[in-house]
Amino acid sequence: MPFEEVIGQEKTIRTLRNALIQGTFPHAYLFYGSRGVGKYKVAISFAKAILCGRREADFCGTCSACRRIEEGNHPDVLFVRPGVTKQGEGWYYDPDNGTIQIGQVRDVQRWISIRSFEGGYKIAIFEGAERMNSPAANALLKVLEEPPLETLLILISPTKTQLPPTMTSRCQKIYFPPLSKEALQRVLEHSLEGSREEGMSSLMVALAEGSVGKAMSMDMEWVHVERRKWIEKLISVEEGRSKGEIPLIAEEISSSDRVQEILDTFRAWYRDVLVFKETREVSRLLNADMKDRIVDLAERRTAEDCITRIRDIRNAMEDIGNRINPRLALENLLVGMQCGAF
Repeated sequence: MPFEEVIGQEKTIRTLRNALIQGTFPHAYLFYGSRGVGKYKVAISFAKAILCGRREADFCGTCSACRRIEEGNHPDVLFVRPGVTKQGEGWYYDPDNGTIQIGQVRDVQRWISIRSFEGGYKIAIFEGAERMNSPAANALLKVLEEPPLETLLILISPTKTQLPPTMTSRCQKIYFPPLSKEALQRVLEHSLEGSREEGMSSLMVALAEGSVGKAMSMDMEWVHVERRKWIEKLISVEEGRSKGEIPLIAEEISSSDRVQEILDTFRAWYRDVLVFKETREVSRLLNADMKDRIVDLAERRTAEDCITRIRDIRNAMEDIGNRINPRLALENLLVGMQCGAF
């Protein structure tokens, strides 16, 4: 699949194609932006374009080099992902519980010290670079400070702030914005063609916030039933109608397999109240099916209140990601919302 078939990241593609035309690259890129907006896909495409010999500043997708990169077995392209180890059995990819560890970075150091197997560049792609532990980050920093010739590192992360500044300062940073609703709809129509999810509703596209990955993981039951249930519980807590139920609600969320989605729903709710308060534009709402509730609440909320709520939710998400007890983090979040009830 050549670059022209990558939808929604046209500015990024132009930047990378210009580098290919000039034939000069930095030693490292940092691709950052929300999950599911195409960072990994573009990293793979860029590696193909560098090593494909059939197209100038592009790739064919069908030659031996392109096929092997796609299959993950090209000797000059190395993939590094958050993982765990099993005694004597090597690395196992685990994006939720794993980390990029110093042993993996040392494997990269040894790999790049060897001459390219097929001539030209060696490319290491770090998926989930934000999950690199401190020893691994320090080891990788040494590579970034003295990179071998014709070696390219691509670090992929949701934000640039989740990596040490000493590391990001040595990378060319490329931001991947969320896809527009129109671009996301085109990607989904192509990806879901012939499946039961074809014709995904405009509501689901809006709630995905420009993320293909988020849209693909949605289901109708969650969007149309569960999401609304959790928003109603949130409003009940905030308005002080669920004082004795907060521990039970925190336990229900923490034991769910959709903790991330529930907190994302809370964040998106306050985002909508804030957006409508500031713009009065219903067309910009994510939860458009609940616009009447949003309009009503916006009259009784300040912008500062909404911003505080969004910040507190993000802090809770980070705490959970950092292995703080989920139930405790959620209970603290809900108690704070209740104590500051409007």
